[in-house]
Amino acid sequence: MKESNWALAALSHADSSVELGPVGVAAVTTDACRAYQALCDDERALAALEPQLQTLVREGTPAAIIYAALLLRRLGRDTTTVLAPYRDDRRPCMIFPGGCGGTTHWLCEAVRWVTDGIAWSHPERLMAHSLANVAAANWFELPSGELMDAAREHRRL
Repeated sequence: MKESNWALAALSHADSSVELGPVGVAAVTTDACRAYQALCDDERALAALEPQLQTLVREGTPAAIIYAALLLRRLGRDTTTVLAPYRDDRRPCMIFPGGCGGTTHWLCEAVRWVTDGIAWSHPERLMAHSLANVAAANWFELPSGELMDAAREHRRL
């Protein structure tokens, strides 16, 4: 029980980054990742912590909400209703499935991934990203001949 209490505490302290496996070139395993994996491997501890996981989904940080929802799904629980309040929550939530790259989400996008299994991007976040790229462009500089040749040949530089 002491181990499962440690795991719950580690998950509740996760802020906005959800690591489901070792992260980066150095394969760093965070405390939250170790806690998540330990609970995934211990179904009895997971079942005993179900009420606390429900509380974590209602009151936790973005990362804690996602960790708790994933663990509840592992118990076979439908998380659609408990995650409904977050369907338009725009707090940042980064998902690292394990490996070198993570995906930046708003919490509402991560919730859709947990409930529906769909990688979905909020249209407003995509528009803001597109506008930032347009604003950063140097409209007085023409592309180089090398770049134009690469584009015509469908290759990258």
